[in-house]
Amino acid sequence: MLVRLFTEPSAPWLAASWGLLALAAVLMAVGWSAVLRHGTRTGGAWATCLLVHGAFVWNVIVLVRQ
Repeated sequence: MLVRLFTEPSAPWLAASWGLLALAAVLMAVGWSAVLRHGTRTGGAWATCLLVHGAFVWNVIVLVRQ
């Protein structure tokens, strides 16, 4: 059962994953609106931006391939 959990997600897991991905997209949009209003001033903000967008794209690819 533990191996199946990591290799073949069940329908509830996929539904939860898509729901969390939608939440992540909304939070990224909120972040973008803050950046457009206030700008990014530090290198840390850019590093966080790259990390968040990279993780988001990776999750989209993984979910689409399921």
